[in-house]
Amino acid sequence: MTNDQLAELASLARAATPGPWRAGRPREIVSTSEVCIDTDIGPKVLLSGNSNFIAEGERDAAFAAAANPSTVLALLDRIAELEVQNECEEHFCKGWRDQAIGLVRDVSRLERERDEAPPILGAADLVAGNRYWARHGPDMKWALIDVSNVEGIEYGMKNWQFVGPVIPPAA
Repeated sequence: MTNDQLAELASLARAATPGPWRAGRPREIVSTSEVCIDTDIGPKVLLSGNSNFIAEGERDAAFAAAANPSTVLALLDRIAELEVQNECEEHFCKGWRDQAIGLVRDVSRLERERDEAPPILGAADLVAGNRYWARHGPDMKWALIDVSNVEGIEYGMKNWQFVGPVIPPAA
C-alpha cells in the first residue's frame, strides 16, 4: 500500500464510530451475521449479512467486527513502527554492506593479482646468468640471487621456490 492509501485508511478509521465492535450473538436482537456497536441505548447495527448465506455471513461479520477502527489504527501504528525500524536497520547495515562490498572487491583484486603473478619455478627451471627471487618456503621472505652455477643451486636449494628471471634495469 502507498503512504496515501495508508493515510486514507487512518482517516477513515478515525472518522468511524468507535467501538467496541462485535458480531451479533444468538438470543440477542442482533443476528450472528450482523456487526454491531454497543451503545448506551443498545446495539447499533453496522453491517447485516444475507440470511440466505448464514454461515458465510457469520464468518464475514466476525471478521468485520475484528477489523474495527481501533484494530486498523493499531495496525497502521505497527506499520509505521516497522518502517522506522527498517530505516534504522538499513542505516546501521549500510556500513556493513559497504564493508562487504569492499571485501568482495579486495578478493577479486587479489585473485586477479594471483592469476597474473609469475609462476613459481623449481631449481631445475633456472638458467645460469640470470637473477631470480628465491625463498625457502611460503612463510619465508624473498631474496634476490644471482644464478651462476645451476647444478649447485639444484643440489643446495632444490626445495626452494624461485620467481624470475629478474631483468636488471637499463643503465
